[in-house]
Amino acid sequence: MRNYNVHEAVKLLDKYYITDSIQMVTRWLRERKIAGVPSSNRKNGWIITEEELFAFIEEKRPGLPQIMSVYEEYIKNLTIEKNEEWRDKYTNEEAIHQVDCKKKEKDDGQHYNSDLAEQNQSLEGMVQQLLEEHSLLNQSMVEVITQNQDLIEENKTLIELFEIMDKELKELKSTKEKTNQKEDKNTNKKKTDVKGKDKRNIKLEMPYKSFCAIANEGSEQSNKKIEKSKLDSIIKEVYGLLCENEKIKGELVNESGFISCPFSNKPFKQPKRFIKHAVQRFIERHEKGVQVTLEMLS
Repeated sequence: MRNYNVHEAVKLLDKYYITDSIQMVTRWLRERKIAGVPSSNRKNGWIITEEELFAFIEEKRPGLPQIMSVYEEYIKNLTIEKNEEWRDKYTNEEAIHQVDCKKKEKDDGQHYNSDLAEQNQSLEGMVQQLLEEHSLLNQSMVEVITQNQDLIEENKTLIELFEIMDKELKELKSTKEKTNQKEDKNTNKKKTDVKGKDKRNIKLEMPYKSFCAIANEGSEQSNKKIEKSKLDSIIKEVYGLLCENEKIKGELVNESGFISCPFSNKPFKQPKRFIKHAVQRFIERHEKGVQVTLEMLS
């Protein structure tokens, strides 16, 4: 593996369509874009290994060293084939006969010069053909390099687009999970509220028979002597004011679940205490001649 100085490196980089500037190559060496070692010889400047130099060429022109290698091998084989054709052409029997004739006619310098002119013309034609093929190969090589660069840029764009879409997808999944969790909490809360209302409705059930038993206890605690028939009439009236469809009326229950007495506006958590209190207040008002009507519930 050989080493290159700066001038040799510039020639090689120019061959691969990268740069023909010594100053540019020197700057790349100082910036460590090309790995090189400063030389003790100021004329050479730097020492660059073949491996490091071709690694830089591959980075700048991906695939070009391989293409050039194939091209140079093709030119080499083409030249060998042309030389073999030329040699074969003049080693057959006809060529030998022509040489013998030329020996016999060597005094005829004009004829000999004519043959040389034809050979020279033939060689010039071959050289021209090689130049044309070289030009076509150069053109094809530039097109391949351009296409390769376009594909690299397109690949970078697709990678960036994929990363953006992947990030948005993750954000959408995260948002959906949070929304589902929020909906689950709301659903559970509604279920809990419904259960709480059901329990409250169960507690507020009040059949007339149960109401009478509680009301009688309340009347006894009031220390008011009332005839049984009159007391039954009062209990029936109070039941109609407080209950409906064998349940305590919903308008008497607030959002916290407390039952408000329509005669004193006092809240109660237990229906039993509420009924006793309401019956006692109703009896007190009844004795004072206060008329109790449904308007008290408004």
